[in-house]
Amino acid sequence: MLDNYPDVLTVQQTAEVLSISKQKVYELLKDGKLQSVKIGRINRIPKIKLLEFLGFAAKGA
Repeated sequence: MLDNYPDVLTVQQTAEVLSISKQKVYELLKDGKLQSVKIGRINRIPKIKLLEFLGFAAKGA
């Protein structure tokens, strides 16, 4: 599913994977439903956090 993506995804890549808009990804981040790492002003979503969000990985891994 995510084999062609790097270990840390951009908001755009995350939107592509989820088939949603970038704005919706930002809403998920703001609401705390999806976790990210902030590098300066840029959000990066670790692949493991996206998998947790989708229910494919145990939380806290």
